Amino acid sequence: MTHRRLLYAVLVLLAWAVVLVLLVPVPVTAPLQPERIEKLDGGSFIPVLGRSQVGERGLDIRSMDVDEGALQVRPLPGVQAGDFQVLRYRFEEFPRNLELVLVFRTREHPEDVQAVTIPTVVSGTGTVDLTAIDAWRGEIVELGFAQYPGPQSVPPASAFRPFTLVEAQLWSPSWRGAWAARMQDWFGPRSWALLSLSALGPDSALPKGRSLVAPVVLGALAAVLLGVLVLGWRGQAVLPPAILAVALAWLLLDLRWLHGLHARYASTGEIYSGLPAEERQRRLPDQALYDSAQMVRRVLGGSSERNLRVFVDAGADFQRARLLYHLLPMNVAPVNMVGLGTPEQRAGAILVLYNVERLRYDAGDGMLRDATGAMPAIELFDLGPLRVYRFPGIRP
Repeated sequence: MTHRRLLYAVLVLLAWAVVLVLLVPVPVTAPLQPERIEKLDGGSFIPVLGRSQVGERGLDIRSMDVDEGALQVRPLPGVQAGDFQVLRYRFEEFPRNLELVLVFRTREHPEDVQAVTIPTVVSGTGTVDLTAIDAWRGEIVELGFAQYPGPQSVPPASAFRPFTLVEAQLWSPSWRGAWAARMQDWFGPRSWALLSLSALGPDSALPKGRSLVAPVVLGALAAVLLGVLVLGWRGQAVLPPAILAVALAWLLLDLRWLHGLHARYASTGEIYSGLPAEERQRRLPDQALYDSAQMVRRVLGGSSERNLRVFVDAGADFQRARLLYHLLPMNVAPVNMVGLGTPEQRAGAILVLYNVERLRYDAGDGMLRDATGAMPAIELFDLGPLRVYRFPGIRP
């Protein structure tokens, strides 16, 4: 019986190894270590956006530009994408709440800049499986990194702190590189995203990697099947180890999910920890939209109509939805869903526009025009992206 158990343990380990080999996309003939490594020192990158300087460890990024972002690039000496399947990069003191983006150009399409979100690393090395990026093909002539606050989830003013780009490396196919990329897929941190609020599956803009669910399920199934074949589990004897295998698989996946959640809450803590509730309410990812909504409230504050109708439109769906949210509990409705109705229906109503270019106001004749026609309106104020109008007439 002891020999059977030893054989069972060896076969289980072999089965797990086979499962991992099948799920790690690397040629079987690839070496353990990469045969070619293209090293790119951080100091060799050229700052395009943001203020940077070469330091002892690499390129020190000291500030972002006025558009809340930073960019560093460097030319490559005719690197063939097919020769390198893994990107390794190292940062020090990288802010948790900045999005990290890989940018590159190809000789075939030099006018197109490819931009792909990649995992962030606070202090350490990150790994990306370049084969998961469709645009990584042909000859790569330029490579770089961009950083900006997590869109729609991070207050821009709270996201940045100085950090250092130490180095980047391009690796040829190898088992070590493939395994490092897989560990990043399975256990690397993920930042909050707008989709995180409702997604049951992947909620990140990162390149789609291999799921951890498949190897865990196959590993548990292999352990049970080998128990039936080698140890002779039959009938009721199969139930306890099967339950144990399912419980351990569930626990592993749950711990991995909690690990990711812990990293996300750590990034949230950097923004809001230690602040009073009032300050947390004001520190928003969409601060400009919140301020715009407060401006509209102040302008309409003296209205005697409790059910004053307010139509809202914006240049992007997210901006429209958030502006509607900040204006509640006013009687608001989105233009893209309800339209503006007939002159009788919009009489006396308010129109709030944010970053909308299709509607132009002619102060000479008091008309609001678009490609389909014109309608009379009274301009209440125009503050760049935010414009507010009142339609003349009395609500029937």
